[in-house]
Amino acid sequence: MPGREIVASGESLLAFEFPSETETDEQLALVSEDGYGIGLKYINWVNDPYFFRNGTLVVVYDGDTSLVKTTLEEAMNEPIISPAIGS
Repeated sequence: MPGREIVASGESLLAFEFPSETETDEQLALVSEDGYGIGLKYINWVNDPYFFRNGTLVVVYDGDTSLVKTTLEEAMNEPIISPAIGS
């Protein structure tokens, strides 16, 4: 599923909206606990990735701006995949 790049406070985010919660679950099951592996691919993020989910919407942020992380947590809840979760 192609993502859409969104810019917030000068930071790039990737947003994905899936057609159903089932498909969202299936796609997220392909992501490793630390967010660096997706299926058979290894993603070389610039910073540690954070994956946020709200229903069928998934947002990925690999920055380190606390304002962006805090805003995402308020809008979408705690990250479901992050370096802290994967370690």
